[in-house]
Amino acid sequence: MNPGAPLSPALFPRVAGGEGGDNDAPDGLMGRGELGPSHASGTDPLGAVAETDHRLLQLSPQDNVLVAVTSLAAGEDIIINGQPVTLATSVRLGHKIAARDLACGDKITKYGAPIGSATQAIPVGQHVHTHNMKSDYLPTYTWAGQKEFFQHPA
Repeated sequence: MNPGAPLSPALFPRVAGGEGGDNDAPDGLMGRGELGPSHASGTDPLGAVAETDHRLLQLSPQDNVLVAVTSLAAGEDIIINGQPVTLATSVRLGHKIAARDLACGDKITKYGAPIGSATQAIPVGQHVHTHNMKSDYLPTYTWAGQKEFFQHPA
């Protein structure tokens, strides 16, 4: 693939029948490069969860968080696993959103592996970050908390 070439709409499978009107693409693809919520069953080759907003990416089928592939504003309406959700806070590019309701203590799974635990209940669609999860592998995420574990050369 030529790195400077535009991406083909065929790389982004979405919905048979198209939701945006005129659709001359084969079954399972939206025509004319339209992007919209995925309503296909299962997952597409890019990892998007069925019936989940195309701006969210599930990196592994075992994940209970989705990654924002663009920044999302507070108050935006999104779809997660067929469920409409209004974002309570903004979510920056690359940040996590709960794919389902998580209880305090639940393992947060990303890349198919646990990356930490919820420190409070996290409803579906809520931003998942250091304010509501902790690493189970590092004692702290702040530099001040790491000083006792790492020494800088004098």
